[in-house]
Amino acid sequence: DMTEVVHIKDRKEVIHEMKFSPDGSYLAVGSNDGPVDIYAVAQRYKKIGECNKSSSFITHIDWSVDSKFLQTNDGAGERLFYKMPSGKHLTNKDEIKGIHWASWTCVIGSEVNGIWPKYTNVTDVNSVDGNYNSSVLVTGDDFGLVKLFRFPCLRKGAKFRKYIGHSAHVTNVRWSHDFQWVLSTGGADHSVFQWQFIPEGITNGILETAPQEGGIDSYSEESDSDLSDVPELDSDIEQEAQINYDRQCLAVIGL
Repeated sequence: DMTEVVHIKDRKEVIHEMKFSPDGSYLAVGSNDGPVDIYAVAQRYKKIGECNKSSSFITHIDWSVDSKFLQTNDGAGERLFYKMPSGKHLTNKDEIKGIHWASWTCVIGSEVNGIWPKYTNVTDVNSVDGNYNSSVLVTGDDFGLVKLFRFPCLRKGAKFRKYIGHSAHVTNVRWSHDFQWVLSTGGADHSVFQWQFIPEGITNGILETAPQEGGIDSYSEESDSDLSDVPELDSDIEQEAQINYDRQCLAVIGL
């Protein structure tokens, strides 16, 4: 009946991200103040924990499958881990490796290294959402593009498919509950787009034995290969040293 259940105001700045834990016990709320506040749902949203190691505003958060851990991204480009519900900072790498995430909406982490184009900064990719069922990741960026990558996307310069429609930056992207659709929201264009996800080799619901060259989507402008465009080099200087700038010159002399 839309009556107010509880009224809470623990922070002064805007709330940027909030998610319930998979078991429904907790609500994590990240604001531009920096910390992530943890509330107990069954205790009328009593605050029971705080994640306070970020040096900047919170941008993205994800819960683990067992609701025991939380990962965060912030405006400084940090990825941090916490034990739930206390909010204790987690630094043990072996323990972190064993965590299985219920969702993947963080833009920073080794699992999504490949989504970042060269010469971009931490604010250029606004939103991602992982599809574990099909091992693909959708992104929305400041250039008005919705992109589809393989997931995990480990290597820099990973291949992708890009889809054009928004006239301004894409503020958010999310999969539908059945992972058959993607919803994207635009900024200045004030629009919501719905995209149908068609797995490789399927056209009009029929499985093809040999997918057509260039993919099945006419709007695709990039390969869907997960091979990297960037060679395995240690630095940009090393890459520059391997480029051959020699040119053949022809001289024509008139007599």
